[in-house]
Amino acid sequence: MLYITCSVFEKENEGQVHELQNAGLHLLEQQVLKGYDQKADTMFAALMRAPL
Repeated sequence: MLYITCSVFEKENEGQVHELQNAGLHLLEQQVLKGYDQKADTMFAALMRAPL
């Protein structure tokens, strides 16, 4: 699952990833995609997977 937001707030980003991990998903990677140098929004993305 790819969880992505255009938010910079921890509650909506890392906080939600933490809740999804508590629900059993595994975090593979997370990253802040900085867009301000390209006149775009900054985004947050987290790639997660269900347990094997």
